[in-house]
Amino acid sequence: MQVLDIEELSAIAHRTPNVIVVVDNTFLSPYFQRPLELGADISLHSVSKYLNGHSDVVRAAVAASQPACLPSSELTHAALSRSWASLR
Repeated sequence: MQVLDIEELSAIAHRTPNVIVVVDNTFLSPYFQRPLELGADISLHSVSKYLNGHSDVVRAAVAASQPACLPSSELTHAALSRSWASLR
C-alpha cells in the first residue's frame, strides 16, 4: 500500500480532458480525509467499517464532486430507503 498526494495527483490528472480521479477512501473515514476537497472527482467510502461501527450492515458510499461524474442517480435513490440502518 502506498500513500499518495491526492491534491498533486488530481492536478496532474486534470490537465488531460475527460480524466476522472477516483479515490478509494476505505481506510480513512470522511472524518480524517475528504478526497473531493483535495481535487478528486469521485470518492468511495466503506460505510460498514468506519461509518456504521456496528458491523451489521454491508454498505458503501460514493460521493462525487459533480453529478455528471456518476453514470446514474438511480442507484443512489434506491439505497436511500435502506440507509437508516447505517445511521443509528
